[in-house]
Amino acid sequence: MPDDVSLDEVNGLNRVKSIGIVPVDEWRKSFEKILALKEEHRINCLLIDSKEQMETSDYGEILEFAKTIPKDLKLAFLVEDISGGKAQTTEPKIRFLEAVGSKEELDVRSFIDEDEALKWLKN
Repeated sequence: MPDDVSLDEVNGLNRVKSIGIVPVDEWRKSFEKILALKEEHRINCLLIDSKEQMETSDYGEILEFAKTIPKDLKLAFLVEDISGGKAQTTEPKIRFLEAVGSKEELDVRSFIDEDEALKWLKN
């Protein structure tokens, strides 16, 4: 299912709502929209809500995708706790992206709580 990409003017960031099964080609399409919003509004913060995402790409595709993320983008993922049902397949992969991101000098973190994610994005 395609992601829902939007501008959150109240919080000064771009948002993505990711639901269902999201293969890497859908990530890329969404990312094109995100980059366009980033440039148009000069917003370098992105919040991706993946709590309803049931499945994502394999680790190799995630690794390749991480290489395309601009280094000036601050990226927060909202995830369910790994014990929370649907997230069992996606949460470890997002944690993997977080680890790869730090190795690639990207500003990527995952959060369970949206308020914590927003606070981190604004700092």
